Amino acid sequence: MIIDRIALLLTIIGGVNWGLVGVFKFDLVAYIFGGQTAIGARIVYTLVALVVYFTSLPRQRLRAAARLSAELRLNTGYPVFFLAFFMLMQYNIKSEYKETEVLMKTKSIGRAVGRVLIFLLVTVLLLLIAILGVLWVVLRGPSTTAQELLTRSLKETSAIYWIPEIYLPAERIAEIMDDTEDMFTEEVSTDSSLVTITASRKADESGDQTGEEIAEEDIEVVRIKGASYSGVMLVVKDPERVIIGTPDTFGGYGLTLEKMLTKYDAIGGINGGSFKDENGTGHGGTPEGIVITDGNLVWDDGTTTTVIGIDNDGILHVGKMSGKKALERNLKWACSFGPALIVNGEAQSTREITTSGVNPRSAIGQRADGAILLLCIEGRQISSLGATYEDLISIFLEHGAVNAANLDGGSSTKMIYDGEEMIINSSVIGSRPLPTCFLITR
Repeated sequence: MIIDRIALLLTIIGGVNWGLVGVFKFDLVAYIFGGQTAIGARIVYTLVALVVYFTSLPRQRLRAAARLSAELRLNTGYPVFFLAFFMLMQYNIKSEYKETEVLMKTKSIGRAVGRVLIFLLVTVLLLLIAILGVLWVVLRGPSTTAQELLTRSLKETSAIYWIPEIYLPAERIAEIMDDTEDMFTEEVSTDSSLVTITASRKADESGDQTGEEIAEEDIEVVRIKGASYSGVMLVVKDPERVIIGTPDTFGGYGLTLEKMLTKYDAIGGINGGSFKDENGTGHGGTPEGIVITDGNLVWDDGTTTTVIGIDNDGILHVGKMSGKKALERNLKWACSFGPALIVNGEAQSTREITTSGVNPRSAIGQRADGAILLLCIEGRQISSLGATYEDLISIFLEHGAVNAANLDGGSSTKMIYDGEEMIINSSVIGSRPLPTCFLITR
């Protein structure tokens, strides 16, 4: 009966997964395992197909299939397929010869398990119906403000950006998301004279403190609280301690923030720049825009993007530029995302900023005294829905930032300091692999 229960469970998983594909165009199995071609996803697809197909066959055909599978060798190039085939068929043959008394005992257990699974399935379906209903009320209801805010919030995600398409015509979505005026935003260079670095990672001239003691005092943890969000800001008084972390190579899998901290022996950090993430299933190994580490341009896709970087003097630069331009500005550490939120003390007010949605956010800024501000806002939680770009600007201005920019957010938003996760990450699959992150060295 164990295999029968497994078969029932796989059937339910298949039904739920393809129901999500049909209604929401969201493949849950592919999302969990990192794409439809991932080995884990292929195993699940294969097992579901075997269960559905072979449990529908008569017993005589099952016996014949079992005899055939027993003769197959597992070196045919499809070991998972034939092993699953063989196990399912052999079990169906053996079940023919079980004693009636044993069957009666296990039948009651099977009923109980079946009822639990049915209850769980019905619960999931009711939950989906409730979510669909709420989305319908917001996206099709009388409030255009709520409609626009939810649409922008969903369209900013990489995994569920398609939900508004179920409820709204393409023309209405295009109208809500229209940001064509931002294409003509002029490039503004960061004014380095606005920043005077006062902190040093070396011991002071008196010699009363060691470098380690200064390092401990160099970082301040600030709790952030707003009407619809909460988060944490790390204030790093010495900007030279902030660097960009990357995997050893690009193009494959990135590294989680935890692994980045281990690789660089850093005390803390947050996620960084953009990466290819189609349908929220990217491997975090291919950046978008540019990446500069220790003064070397290690990635450049040839585009002009919003670049966030720290130069040789510890000055934070934010703005649209190419890789060549970033090197001309002597950027030592840099990645791409955006938009720029504050430039030379002035809050930006492009349409992209004023019409942003509510989501988990990561951002970076710098005060006039040179201190780097690393900010993460929790989102998609009951206690913290998330923040808009304007919320981020307000937070940075309140804490004295003269330059600031938005980083990758959503399920990538994550902050760790001194071995502790400082915020609740919204990703359902745990820490996401990343191509870049901002790290605080010891």
